[in-house]
Amino acid sequence: MQQASRKRRSIRTVSALLALGLVVAACGGTDDATPAPTPTPTPAPPTTEVPADSIVPDFDPNAFYAGKEIEIIAPFAAGGGTDVQARFFGPFLEQYMVGKPRVASFNIAGAGGVIGSNQFATQRKHEAATSVLFSSGSSFFPWLFGDEALRLDYADLVGTAAIQTGGVVYVNSSTGITGPDDFVEAVKNGSVNWVAGEQTVNSLGLLKILAYDMLDMDVKVVLGNQGRGPIRNLFEAGTININWDTTASMFNQVAALGDIAVPVFSVGQVVNGELARDPVFPDLPHFGEIYTDVVGAAPSGEAADAYRSLLLAGYTLQKVMWLHKDAPDQAVQELRDGFENMTQDPAFQEKALEILGDYDIIVGSAVDGAVATLLDFPEERRQWLLDFMARVEG
Repeated sequence: MQQASRKRRSIRTVSALLALGLVVAACGGTDDATPAPTPTPTPAPPTTEVPADSIVPDFDPNAFYAGKEIEIIAPFAAGGGTDVQARFFGPFLEQYMVGKPRVASFNIAGAGGVIGSNQFATQRKHEAATSVLFSSGSSFFPWLFGDEALRLDYADLVGTAAIQTGGVVYVNSSTGITGPDDFVEAVKNGSVNWVAGEQTVNSLGLLKILAYDMLDMDVKVVLGNQGRGPIRNLFEAGTININWDTTASMFNQVAALGDIAVPVFSVGQVVNGELARDPVFPDLPHFGEIYTDVVGAAPSGEAADAYRSLLLAGYTLQKVMWLHKDAPDQAVQELRDGFENMTQDPAFQEKALEILGDYDIIVGSAVDGAVATLLDFPEERRQWLLDFMARVEG
């Protein structure tokens, strides 16, 4: 699959603990750089004004959630896409659920989403249904790959809404790269010493580590970071020079970096089984195009199949709002109705384009089928990826 004339480079990983001096320097020693085993409430944005033509359900005092508070657990540090989206959904849920509950977002960072997922699984009363887990690919992948530290079984959960997204890989302008063409040339001639930051190998960063490996890039990956926010701090400080973010963060936090961040490719979308450009980033080549320019042939083989499967699991259904299956049916239905109602609000639709991008939000009865697809990952591909991760960590 690789051109024979090219010298094989490698992906090297180091623990963030070994690079602690760099991490502290870049993050300023903030709590974002360490696990946060107790929930940290994230202030919700001001209550959104509802247009006069929107249909807001009347308050029902007999509703399951009447007079209650719902916590949306975002199992990552503040500043990432999961955090941004959780805070965005909260005020709309308050308006569009018949019980008019108070909705607050909580960040529980650590171990690539494992700590927050475990707290949801073991420290919340699922019959009360007042805790909702907002998973992302990074917190789903540990379950997919059998992380022994994870105490959460996604098979025990029920989805209430699913959100698609995209992602972009960008490099630091200090590399001298000004766009995708420069990136292709730098990868071909090996002129840049690449350093990336990730949470864990089995997080959503796996897709990008696999992409770097397929491009035969020599990349040092610093593992053990506690979320995209802290990793972005490393990028801004120049400690790492290649990074990625989901669409929500690209529109918000990454945009705030200005010219420092140079987008070079999107992870793409899977359309009819093939890689395609992201509709939100139509002018940016997707990974398959970059690969073709670097290698001289389209992606193929087991690595390409694994990339597409990870893309489907990590982006097509990138984030899901979950309750436990022990939650009362009324609670599940009220949450689903709340999500479905708010997606019909013109104000929500306008803000969603700005914050989420032009992606589908899966609501109502369609959630069950989407979740079933998410959990149905080919076993042979899972094993191939487990072997790949072992090679990366070794």
